[in-house]
Amino acid sequence: TKLWNASKFALLHLEDYQLKRMKKFNKDYVNDQLSTLKWLSAYTPLIGFLQVLGIGVIILFAGWEISVGHLKGEELFAFASALALSIDPILAITHASGPIHVGWASLERIHHLEDSLPAIEIDPNPKAPMVNTSLLSLDTISFSYSEHSPLFQNLSFSLDVGERIALMGASGIGKSTLLYLISGFEKPQLGHIYYQGKEFFYPPKEILLVPQVTQFFHFSIQENLSLDQTLPLEELHQILEICQLTQWVQTLPLGLQTWIGANGVELSGGEAQRLAIARALLKKPTLLLLDEATSDIDIETEEMLFQAILQRFPTLTCIWVTHRPTGLHHMNTIYTLQH
Repeated sequence: TKLWNASKFALLHLEDYQLKRMKKFNKDYVNDQLSTLKWLSAYTPLIGFLQVLGIGVIILFAGWEISVGHLKGEELFAFASALALSIDPILAITHASGPIHVGWASLERIHHLEDSLPAIEIDPNPKAPMVNTSLLSLDTISFSYSEHSPLFQNLSFSLDVGERIALMGASGIGKSTLLYLISGFEKPQLGHIYYQGKEFFYPPKEILLVPQVTQFFHFSIQENLSLDQTLPLEELHQILEICQLTQWVQTLPLGLQTWIGANGVELSGGEAQRLAIARALLKKPTLLLLDEATSDIDIETEEMLFQAILQRFPTLTCIWVTHRPTGLHHMNTIYTLQH
């Protein structure tokens, strides 16, 4: 299985699911190694037999050469001694080459995993919980990728249950970064972020972020929607209807069992984004973060999508990053970020 970076699983809160998959992978790997050892147990005696057979053939041939006067006895002795001395080093190199290559590949793999792990620092002196009823609160946070160009300074706002806000602004202004801060994938240099009155240091499972470009597994549509959950078909079809995917799925010969290819290569941009939103809704989030997650969906379908979501999940809290004015009438508040 090709490994995504750590955030791929963290975005969907699939750490436990991936751990189970890795345990199965490790079990299969152990079984393969046992099969390899069984083969090696026969390989070593076979090589020894071929070695003895080869030496015997050489001696017989050399004896015939001596009998006809083409070779002297001392020359045969010198050749046999050199051959005997060279066999063990050659075999040792042959046996060692495999483990060396495997070990080198494993070392590179370890370095890759170390680089992909998110660096989450835990404050040893966390601030006391805020006494308020807001679902989400940002308390004078500051964040920057470089010291000379801060994105946010002393930013504060709160979000109540069921509230829906839109974030607009120029590209690079920090809209996506703000969502990553809220979801816990980035940590502010200053200030605090509270979810349900408590400061958090790991991404809460109740907060789901849907990015503009979504990653998919090389599974079927149903498996990509369910992932680590066991969901009844009725619930899947309800979410498909909300996300305006029912008619599309009905046109597929295999329906929900259709494979979508690695990273959803078989999907159009709009289909991928609607599937990503459907997958997020099936996780039943309390706070849904949409980072331009409808940019590839046509305006008419986007309107029907928002209407269906609000009708089915009237208390769902949402932050929507967008560049399009359509759909803003579904939001309670619109913020425009500026330098």
